[in-house]
Amino acid sequence: MCDTCGKSICTSSNVNRHNLSHTGETPSKCVKDFTLSNEIKRNMLTHPGEKPHQCDVCKKSFAQPSDLKSHKRVHTGEKPYGCDVCKKRFNRLSHLQSHKRVHTGERPYKCDVCEKGFTSSSHLQRHQLVHTGEKPYGCDVCKNSFATPSDLESHKRVHTSEKAYSCDVCDKKFKRLNTLQRHYLRTHWRETLTVW
Repeated sequence: MCDTCGKSICTSSNVNRHNLSHTGETPSKCVKDFTLSNEIKRNMLTHPGEKPHQCDVCKKSFAQPSDLKSHKRVHTGEKPYGCDVCKKRFNRLSHLQSHKRVHTGERPYKCDVCEKGFTSSSHLQRHQLVHTGEKPYGCDVCKNSFATPSDLESHKRVHTSEKAYSCDVCDKKFKRLNTLQRHYLRTHWRETLTVW
């Protein structure tokens, strides 16, 4: 909540940026918060707009050579980071660290509005769209909009014949995961019950 005008703002970083409108200061382009000085220095390198490290496969550019190296794993399929609990593998250390919170139950990223916790900041950012009503991902066929890329991807199957989800029991295919789940519950769940 803004102390000056009482306006309700979704995140604390946006409150700080909003408060600058009352002081007449110009907000900086970056509103990211960092806890370590080396993170600040690394972030500052990205602001001049220079991204000299380019992927030779997809031509995407990066400010840091380490980011390019990490990105290249998308093309090679390399997943050097493994979970010691479930053996699932990841191409980035940060993805492994977020995944491990599934096993520990830790949810350090809290929503300012509803206090719901998340295992990663990206999950929190997607969740916050629920409160703002923002739907930035638009369908290029019918112009419907969605809050998350996965919702958009799922929706796009309405326009195609792709059935990405198949039943493990009968191999029937479905366009949407929730339709597969409903099929399984209605058709197969009794078959899989074990007698004690």
